[in-house]
Amino acid sequence: MPKFDKLTGKSVNEGIDRSGGAVGFTGSGIDFYRLLTLRQALKLHKQGVRVLPKHMGAPTTIARKQFGLKGNLDSLIAQVDEILERIQEERRADVQAQHDELYEAAIEERIKQGGDCDA
Repeated sequence: MPKFDKLTGKSVNEGIDRSGGAVGFTGSGIDFYRLLTLRQALKLHKQGVRVLPKHMGAPTTIARKQFGLKGNLDSLIAQVDEILERIQEERRADVQAQHDELYEAAIEERIKQGGDCDA
């Protein structure tokens, strides 16, 4: 069972590869995608739509057994949403930190070259 409380935005970003017009998932990227899929399955289940074959069980059962979540359908949706929101905030912060590092490096390089920097 994945440890979603230990899943971080940085590890998810590292587990999502965007290259050559395709998106690939590895490691934490796969766990993140599973959470996204679970959220949609739970929301469809709430509307009365069967999204999985009977032998796989209801999305609520999967949320409880495979993901270790507890509570009723509304509670499960709220828990998954909270986990996803935390991860998305961390992903945004990670991307911003990478951007800031690149920006600072570009400024330093420009200063070294004797260029004017109005930043």
